[in-house]
Amino acid sequence: MKLIGLCGMSGSGKTLVGSLFATEGFLHVDCDKLVHERVYARADVRAALAKSFGADVVTESGVRSKQLGAIVFADPEKLELLNTLLRPYIRAELFSYLAEHKSETALLDAPTLFEAGVDKDCSYIIALIAPRKTCIERIMSRDGITAEAAEKRLSHQKDEEFLRERCDYVLVNDGNIVKLTKEVLRLAEKLKKE
Repeated sequence: MKLIGLCGMSGSGKTLVGSLFATEGFLHVDCDKLVHERVYARADVRAALAKSFGADVVTESGVRSKQLGAIVFADPEKLELLNTLLRPYIRAELFSYLAEHKSETALLDAPTLFEAGVDKDCSYIIALIAPRKTCIERIMSRDGITAEAAEKRLSHQKDEEFLRERCDYVLVNDGNIVKLTKEVLRLAEKLKKE
């Protein structure tokens, strides 16, 4: 199975791009959803999170994401601790999921692709770039948080310069959905042939 990575700042439109790739026959793997449904469902992960971040961040079957996010986005060292703790579990659950879903090509919609070390498994990596102001507005609307909290979240993510330097393809989501759709479908066709 050929893996294509899709990364970009929160609020850049990765879900839309992932769904467009899915219409072209790619297995679209929403890695955030995978973490919430499979990684956080593991009792060993919840125990490790409770030990590192306090019992209040976990429930019997999952994680209180807003509480955990408030902790880790306020402290870069705690964010790094979270990434280090989750990395092996994310990889294990991702490759288990891929084994369960047969497909020639999978698009990994992974905001923390580089942090999880999954970039090394990808044949190509696509960066999705959007204006920061637009990302903040989308995050506020989607997650029900303040502009300050959205800005803090973005400040801990890979920036445009990092992504442009390390990704094979760059898509820009400036709000023109027709243009973005055409670019995505053209790129999907190209990647299917390679």
